Amino acid sequence: MLCPTRLPTARWFVRYQTLAHGRSEYLTDLQTKPRGSGDPFHVLAGGRRGNFSLTTTTDGDWPVDVPVPSPTCCALTPRDLELIGARPGKQPDIWEPVQLKLRRRTTVAHHAALLLMAAGYPDGGVHGGHLVVVWNQGHDGYALSMHFAEHGKRTSSEQEAVVLRAATAMSDFAAPRAG
Repeated sequence: MLCPTRLPTARWFVRYQTLAHGRSEYLTDLQTKPRGSGDPFHVLAGGRRGNFSLTTTTDGDWPVDVPVPSPTCCALTPRDLELIGARPGKQPDIWEPVQLKLRRRTTVAHHAALLLMAAGYPDGGVHGGHLVVVWNQGHDGYALSMHFAEHGKRTSSEQEAVVLRAATAMSDFAAPRAG
């Protein structure tokens, strides 16, 4: 699986290694130090075995298949929601779906991708307020999201370019696969 190899200039630290469980997915949390000193200042990079659906609704919502949480279900399906579109629910161990809004279709190193915007935190879940890019490479799906300073010096198109450059750098990194 791929790991980010280059981020915008700042003093970055890993707050915790992963937000996802198991060997088939990861979500790494990176923040600037001191907190909020960078533009962007919060990055989440993730990957999983298996491709993401890159289908959106006619209104530009992603993912399309959003399950309804229930007391009998401890985790959401489909797997698209495990890295991106979920937030803790009102009941313990229940996750509620979050749909992200499509900014535009794009590419990451020639791989089809979606550039998305998450609602602000807490409504947007762990990626609340982030600009998000999701893409598939080989048989794996990847996500990279960044939260930019609200009073930063970057325009929306410059923010998009920063996220896409970082995703492309992540895409270029090929970690050795276990034998």
